[in-house]
Amino acid sequence: MFVGHGLLAFALVTSLARWRGTARDRALAVGLLAAGFATIPDVDVVHPLVSLLLDPVHPAATADAFWALSTELHRTVTHSLVVGGIVAAAIAAVVARWAPNVAGTSTGSSGDRVAWDLAVGGFLALAGLVGLVGFLDGAAAGGVLAAMVLAGLGLAAVAVRHGLDARAVALAATVGLASHPFGDLFTGQAPPLLYPLPADLGLTRIALHADPTVHLVGAFLVELGTVWLALAVLARLWDVRLRAQVSPRAVAGVVYAGAILLLPAPTLDAATGFVFSVLAVGLVGVPARWRSRHAWRAVGTGLAAITLAALAYVLAYLVV
Repeated sequence: MFVGHGLLAFALVTSLARWRGTARDRALAVGLLAAGFATIPDVDVVHPLVSLLLDPVHPAATADAFWALSTELHRTVTHSLVVGGIVAAAIAAVVARWAPNVAGTSTGSSGDRVAWDLAVGGFLALAGLVGLVGFLDGAAAGGVLAAMVLAGLGLAAVAVRHGLDARAVALAATVGLASHPFGDLFTGQAPPLLYPLPADLGLTRIALHADPTVHLVGAFLVELGTVWLALAVLARLWDVRLRAQVSPRAVAGVVYAGAILLLPAPTLDAATGFVFSVLAVGLVGVPARWRSRHAWRAVGTGLAAITLAALAYVLAYLVV
């Protein structure tokens, strides 16, 4: 769901910005920022690197142990709604000093003082949160959260440099970080959404079907749905008729149904062959002679072919 996280946030924030009357370029910029924030919770896969820095002779020094350890803290602290909310608010406070467009901080010495107070408070909140997580769950967990914080500050710095204010950063960060954990319900256990609070929302993994292969393809189709949604939002921004960008060549995707005879039945734990092969079907959208004007048609046709391929595969699987 890695791509879906970012594209869902992009579609939501861009649509909201346009609905509020925001100019196209600004809405696009805020949407892209939200997409960036929606991906950074998965920076928790750097856990083995953090462990190696803290202990160079750590068992993760072997390749197999390294990849096994990468899942130990995955979808934990960085996927908390509480942590994400604090990080989003603190980052917005930090950038208020360099993008002082929040009411009360735009002009005059008193406004500058408020902006500095917000920035200092934001930095202290981020440092305190990292320290608290490190105290509660160890240095590795604190290091993983620090990596997410640094990534968020980097995104915010780029946003400010391109003219976005603290409100835009706050919106993008909040939607991006808050939407991310829910996409993971299709591919894994529910993250601890209220960490570090001793409470649980009671959410569990969403099972689309009892058969693991059908569930995998269903989750893949959900991911494709977010891609279509983001593409539709982008097409609306640029006044492009999306239907007109799908070539009849996309029908070739149904041939992928024959893959059930060639590939082992995929599951969430063994999905690589299915994912890469079905994505390769999208190449039917690439024209023999590429021109920049072909981009929309190539994407639309390729995505349609992949969608038809996945649908054809799961229908064939159910019939056979």
